[in-house]
Amino acid sequence: MSSKLYSPVLKQEALNLYMQGCPLSDISAKLEIPYGTVHGWHTDEKWAGIRQQLRADMMTDFHEKFRAGALVTMYQTIMRHLDLSNAVASRIEAALPTASSTDDLLKLAQALASEFKVVERLLRPLVEESRAQGRTLMLSGVHGCLPA
Repeated sequence: MSSKLYSPVLKQEALNLYMQGCPLSDISAKLEIPYGTVHGWHTDEKWAGIRQQLRADMMTDFHEKFRAGALVTMYQTIMRHLDLSNAVASRIEAALPTASSTDDLLKLAQALASEFKVVERLLRPLVEESRAQGRTLMLSGVHGCLPA
């Protein structure tokens, strides 16, 4: 039984192919290395554990980036709704002295209440998360009060 030494570069190439999802038999054929040798490297150097850890790290990184992006999107949506709420509130304030009927005021008040419900539904997950982490959620430029 002869023992052939393979260059570290070739061994690294085999590992790279494995990390890309290549089966051991394909690595063996592509690099023209006996299957037993590739399998030995796989077993001795725990390639499966390395690949599993790499995938776990990539998923963690993906989830963190996705969550951060989702929070930014949620914040931007909330701020748009707050701007709209402020506009509705301003219209109510402007309409108070000139309202022709109580129905006009009621319609404006209902519009504002509806908009605040939307904002409250959007804010609730952020508020709960902030409380769970012992942080305070501060939003600037809010007209009036948001439901607690």
